Amino acid sequence: MLLYPVRWGPDAKLQDEYIYGLIVPVLPSWLPTRTGIPQEEVQFWTSAMLAAFGFANLLGSPFLGWLANRSPSRKTFLLLGLLLLGAATVMLSLGTDIYVLVVSWFFQDLSAAIIYTGGLALVKDTVGLDEIGKWMGFVLSFANAGFLILPTLGGLIYGKLGANAIFLTMGINVMLDIILRLGMVEKAGPRSNHLPENGDRQPIALLCVLLTVLGFAFSLTIPPLAADLASAVEHIIGENPEIGGEAGAYGQAFYLLNCGIPAGVLAGPSPAGFFHDTFGWRVMGWTLAVLSASAVLPIAAFTGNQESGSREDLNVA
Repeated sequence: MLLYPVRWGPDAKLQDEYIYGLIVPVLPSWLPTRTGIPQEEVQFWTSAMLAAFGFANLLGSPFLGWLANRSPSRKTFLLLGLLLLGAATVMLSLGTDIYVLVVSWFFQDLSAAIIYTGGLALVKDTVGLDEIGKWMGFVLSFANAGFLILPTLGGLIYGKLGANAIFLTMGINVMLDIILRLGMVEKAGPRSNHLPENGDRQPIALLCVLLTVLGFAFSLTIPPLAADLASAVEHIIGENPEIGGEAGAYGQAFYLLNCGIPAGVLAGPSPAGFFHDTFGWRVMGWTLAVLSASAVLPIAAFTGNQESGSREDLNVA
């Protein structure tokens, strides 16, 4: 059964989303209660924990990819990651010092990177190169659903049952994953245990650089888009004060913005995998480039300085 081994790929990616999605929405209110830090330092330490989360992935992924190729089995590699994830979750749930929480958050993402790396390598071992695009699209689409569901779930659990219920949920999830992976059956046959030859590393290095530039460019788009959205909401409320109620409509507006990003993350991998397998890498790249460039038109038409833009433009924005 092909889906049996392939299902561990989305499950591995989902572990990363599970951690991030459940905890991040409650950090600003949970950190002062747990650690006693003053309210004016909450933003700094929230950013520090998120930075530690990303730094662990950036620092660990190259070494973990190398280690995954030399592990005696994918199952062993994944189980080690899950055990580290369980230990880091216990550390996070019991810690009361802010530095302990930052360190535990670092190890949580490091362990999630182990699971993610091993899970995707397992997908490749199972489906081979001919269908890798399609199945990677399936894996990432399934797992990225966590972006849509888990922040809301985390907020509901925290609001109704408290932080301990979140950590209990995470612990149960890790334990179930360990039990299921103990029953995992790897595909028999040889698998690649070599890094690319020197001649093949140059395009890989170039791809890494381009992906870094892509991530940087994406980061540049969000702050001005959020600021412009706030200006549009302010203009609309100025004309119709009853729309937002006492709290204003900013929360709803930014919620829609926040939903738009994971919706794209959820919908994108499967079509990209289809274009890759059907037409090749070059056509897939050009298709994504044209799709990205098409966003310039509505941005140019409907966003910008509200003083120079028309009232209709602001309403559309």
